[in-house]
Amino acid sequence: MFSVLLLAVGGVEGAGPRLEVPFTDVAPRLEEFLDMRPPPHLAGKLARVSDFIQRIPHDGAPATFRTEVYVAYDHERLYAVFVAFDDEPQKIRANLAPRASVRQDDTVNIMIDTFNDQRRAYFFLSNPLGVQLDGQFIEGRGFDDSFEAVWDSQGRVTDRGFVVKIEIPFDSIRFPRTVEQTWRVIFNRELPRLGQDTFWPHYSLAIEGRLNQTALLTGIRDVSPGRNMQIVPYAFFRDYRLQSEGPAGREVENDDEEALGLDFKMVVEDAWVLDLTANPDFSQIESDEPQATVNQRFELFFPERRPFFLENSDLFQTPTNLLFTRRIVDPAAGVRLTGKRGAWAFAALVADDEAPGKDAAAGDPLEDERAHIGVLRASRDISDQSRIGALFTDRELEGSRNRVGAVDGRIKLDDNWVAQFQVAAAGSRTLEGEESDGVSYNAALDREGTHWTSHTHYLYTSPGFRTDLGFLGAMQRPDSQNLHNNLTYRFRPAASRLNAWGPNLFFLRALDASGRSLDWSVAPQVEWTWAGETELLLGYEHLEERLMPAEFDSLAAPRDFSQDRWKVEFGSDRWLRWGFDLAVVWGTRVNFVPPDGAEPELADLVETRASVLWRPVAPLRLDLFFVRTDLDDDEGATGIFSETLVRARANWQFTKELSLRLIADLKDLDPVAGKTSLTDDERLTVDALVRYLWNPWQALYVGYTSNERDFQEFDDDTRSLVDSTDEGRQFFVKFSYLFQL
Repeated sequence: MFSVLLLAVGGVEGAGPRLEVPFTDVAPRLEEFLDMRPPPHLAGKLARVSDFIQRIPHDGAPATFRTEVYVAYDHERLYAVFVAFDDEPQKIRANLAPRASVRQDDTVNIMIDTFNDQRRAYFFLSNPLGVQLDGQFIEGRGFDDSFEAVWDSQGRVTDRGFVVKIEIPFDSIRFPRTVEQTWRVIFNRELPRLGQDTFWPHYSLAIEGRLNQTALLTGIRDVSPGRNMQIVPYAFFRDYRLQSEGPAGREVENDDEEALGLDFKMVVEDAWVLDLTANPDFSQIESDEPQATVNQRFELFFPERRPFFLENSDLFQTPTNLLFTRRIVDPAAGVRLTGKRGAWAFAALVADDEAPGKDAAAGDPLEDERAHIGVLRASRDISDQSRIGALFTDRELEGSRNRVGAVDGRIKLDDNWVAQFQVAAAGSRTLEGEESDGVSYNAALDREGTHWTSHTHYLYTSPGFRTDLGFLGAMQRPDSQNLHNNLTYRFRPAASRLNAWGPNLFFLRALDASGRSLDWSVAPQVEWTWAGETELLLGYEHLEERLMPAEFDSLAAPRDFSQDRWKVEFGSDRWLRWGFDLAVVWGTRVNFVPPDGAEPELADLVETRASVLWRPVAPLRLDLFFVRTDLDDDEGATGIFSETLVRARANWQFTKELSLRLIADLKDLDPVAGKTSLTDDERLTVDALVRYLWNPWQALYVGYTSNERDFQEFDDDTRSLVDSTDEGRQFFVKFSYLFQL
C-alpha cells in the first residue's frame, strides 16, 4: 500500500513531505471516481494526498472543503485524479470556456519541478469540466502561461463536489535522463467564491518562494520521452479587399495570399530541446489586449505569443530584459537550442529578420536587407534557489551592429530575503558609422512575509548603452539612474469577513547618469480584500517630472512639472455568473503631444477603466472592456483630446474543442484643434472566428475581419488636414497539424 510519507531527509533533498508514486498497468478513468472515491480494484494501488491547507485568506488553517488527490504513473503518463468535495455543489463555478479562460472558475492544479532545482516548474490546471490552462512557474518571476503543452484533462460536477482527471504525457515535459526520477510537486485547489487558495503541502505566506515549499516526488522509474520529435506544418490562406484614398482618388486592391511553413521540435536526452523553423507561423490569430497608447512618454510592453519563441523562454531571461523577442519581427528562419544538464542551463538562438528590408522604401539602401541575430545564454545553479549566469546578444544589419554582454545572479539570502544583480555592457555602430558604448547596472533586494513585503531596486543606464533586442522601459531609459522602493503591510484578521487590508507605499527617485535630478514620486495607497476576489483600493500619487530638450525639440531648457493624481479601484468576482472591475484616476498630467513647435504643458486628466464579465449560460462568455481618457488644459476651459477604447468579445463554446468567437474593437481619438499635434482617428474592427482546437499545436481556424478607419492626414498641396478613409475586409483559413514521431 502506498501513501504519503512525511520524512526528514538530508542532503540535496532537504526536509519535508514526500510523495512516492506507484506504477500502474491500468490507467484510472474519470467515471470510476464519480462516487468521490477510488474504485475497489484500485484501492491501495494509488498514492493519495489530502489535508490541504489554506494560504489565502488564513495562512495555515485547514481547507474549508476536503480535497483528495490520487496519483500513479505508467510508462507513458503521469496520472492525477482530484476528488474535490463541496457542501454547496450548486455554487461550484464550472464553465465550458476557451482553453486558458478559466481563472474565474473553481480550479485544481498540479505543479511539478522535474529537475528538482526549485527554480522552474510546469503547471497543469483544470476547471471542474476539464478546461485547461498550463504553463510554467519561474521562481522569482511568477507564472508564464505562454508555454503550452499537449496533455489531457477531464472533469465532472457531482452531487458532492467535482472530480478532475489529469494525464501528463512524459513526452510533453523535460526531465533528467536517470533511472529513477526525483521531482518536486505541489497540488492546489482554488475556490473563488470563498477567496480561498489551498495547497498540499502547505505553501506559507511566511516564507519567500513557492518551489522551496514543495514535496519530493519519488518512485517514477524507467521513463523517457525517447527520441521525441514534433513536426508542425501549417497552411494559411486569405482573400482580402482594401480600399483607401490615393493620389488619383479612391483606390481598391483585391488580392489573395497563401503561406506554408514548418516548425520542427526535437527533444534530445529528455532535457534538451532543438527548435527549427522555416517561414515560421507568426500569424497572430489572437489580438493584443487594448492599451491606451496616446500621450505616452515611454514605449508600452506587449507580451510575446508566437510559438517558436515560447518553450524554455525563461532560460533567456535576466533581471534587465535584454531579449524581447518581439524585436525579431519577421524572421524567414530560426534555430533555438535550450536545455539543462545538472546545475547548468544553456540557451541559444539564431535568426534572420526580414522586416528591415520589407519596411524600407524602394531605393532605400536597406531594401531587401535582413538583420542577423544571435543570442547565447548560460547559467549555473548555486546553493538553494541561487543562480549566476551570462548572456550575449548580437544584432547586425548592413554594417550596423549592436552587441550586449551581461553577467547576472539571484542570491537567496534566507527564508524571506532574496537579492539579484546584473551588469551589462553594450557596443553599437549605426548605419552612418557612428560608434558608441555604455553600461547598465541592475540590483534589487526583496522580502516576502506574512505581513510585510518590500522591493528595493537600483538601476543605472549610461548615455551610450543601447540594446536593440531588449526592452528597457521607463525605469531604465538611457542616461538615467533610478532608485525605487515598494513597501506593503497586510493585516490579516483571523475571524472576519475581511480577508486582508493594509497600506502600500511606493517611492521613486530618478537622476541622470551624472547625478542631476530628473524625477521623483511618492504614491501611498490602502487596499482591502474580501472573499470572492472583492477588492477596494484608494491611492494618491505626487510626481515631480523633468522633461529634457533631448526628448522634446520644442524645449530650450529642462522644464519641471509637478503633478498630483488620485485613484479609486473596485472590483469583484463573488457572483457565479458575472464579475467586474472599475477604476478612476483624476488629477494632473503632462501633455506630451502639444501642437507642433509648442512646449509640453500641464493638463487636467480624467481616466476611467471598466471591465465586465458575464456568463448568462455556461457555454457563453461575454467580456466588455472600456477605457476613456480625457485631457483638458489646466484651467479646465477647453479640452485637449479624448480617447475612447472599447472591446466587446463574445465566445460560445460548443465543446472543449469547438468555439465561435466575435470581437468588436472601437478606437475613437478626438483631438481639439490648436491644442495638440494629434489628429482625428476613428477605427472599428469586427472579426469572427470559428476555432477547432485539438491541442495547442493542432488547430483549424476560419475567420472574417472587417476594418474601417476614418482619420485625418496632412495634404502637402493644400497645406492642411484632410479627411481620409481606409476600409479592409479579409477572409482567412489557417490549419496546423502536429506529427509526433
